[in-house]
This record gives sequence, C-alpha cells and structure tokens, in this order.
Amino acid sequence: GRIKQSHVRSYQYEQVNKRVDQMLALLAICITFQPQHVDESTMSLLKDKFGDIKSLRTGEESTVMGLFTYASPKFVTPAPPNYDVIDDYHMDAANLQQKMFMAEIKQQLILPEIRSYLSLYTSIEVKKLSDLMEIEEEMFRSHLLSLKHKSHSARADMSGENPMIQGTDVKPTSELGFYIDKNVVHVEDAKVETRFGEFFVKQIDRLNQMSRIQIPRDVFHGAKGNLATR
Repeated sequence: GRIKQSHVRSYQYEQVNKRVDQMLALLAICITFQPQHVDESTMSLLKDKFGDIKSLRTGEESTVMGLFTYASPKFVTPAPPNYDVIDDYHMDAANLQQKMFMAEIKQQLILPEIRSYLSLYTSIEVKKLSDLMEIEEEMFRSHLLSLKHKSHSARADMSGENPMIQGTDVKPTSELGFYIDKNVVHVEDAKVETRFGEFFVKQIDRLNQMSRIQIPRDVFHGAKGNLATR
C-alpha cells in the first residue's frame, strides 16, 4: 500500500500521465480531420477523456485551440530578445504557431463532410455532389483538390542501402480514394499498405544472425556448471 501511494504521488508518475493526456489530445485532433483506424483500447481512452471527438468537426476555435495549446510543445523564438525594448515578446512564437494551426484547421473543416458523402457513392457527377452540399461547383472542385492533396503524405523510402539519398515516396493516408474523369468523381477504396512483410523479414534475418554467433566454450561450460550445481 505504501509503495503504491508513493508511486502515485511521485512527480514522475504525474508527468507520465500528463504526457499521455497530451498525446491523446493531439491524436483526437488528428483522427477528427484525418480519420484513421485506431485500436479499440485507444478509442476508449479518447472517449473517456474527450467524449465524442466528432464534436471537434464543428471547428469551434475555443475547443480546438484549447486542446492544441494544452498538448502542443512549448514554442520558443530562436533569435535572442532585444533587450533595448521593454515590450514582452515571449509569446510571439506560440501565437504564430497557433495562428498557423487554426488556418490549417479552417481549411479542413469541410473535408470530413466531403469524405462522408464520397463514401456513399462509387461514381457521382461533380455538379450533383456540389448541389448536395450547397456549394458552387468551382469552389467545390477546389475542395476536392484540397482533399486529394491532404489525403497523401510523403514517406521516406527505406528500401535502399542508404535511405537518406533514396528520396521520398508519396503514399495515401486515407482508405478512401477518388479521381475525377469527365466531370464525374469515381470513388475507390485505397487501402493503406501495411508493410508486415518487411517487419517479419527483418526479424527473421536478425534471428539468423544471432544463430550464427558462436558462443565461447568457457561461457557455455560455465553456464552448464552453474545449472549442474543447482
């Protein structure tokens, strides 16, 4: 009982809990505007901490900004302050990052709704879809391009001997893919490739390397003698 109480009261334990809460807050923001498959245990933690995370899609600045301010790292200005000026500028870096973050959020507010509409069809005319969402066709096309752009991310190509010079490979981050052909949006399932094969190949190769390591005889006989004495 005493050990448990001292463990709960320790500052390390509080810091770990705080970091977990911060990571969950950032994860809630990420999967709200870019839905991803998350395991059930993590989703239950998110619901316990933040309730229905879909409410973040309304884009209320106070809610999203509150989570970002709480969970984001502390931003600092790399340049030294001007000591000749009395004004306080220590929050300029944080305010700039918050402003840029909210600008990105405002660009993505409508994207989850477009994604939900696209998931209902295999093909639909651009004009019909824009009418359903009550958006002008030209503006809706720009939103589609934005959704296409933000549904991909660049990942390092680790296949070569020197990954640093192999460049990057653009991969889809959403399970929903689409393309436009003759004013018609064609929807297809773009399953995100999970590289389980590479992981198992690396582990097998590591085990093979370990099996080729020769154990010195004195170590082997010493271990054998210890077992015999027991």
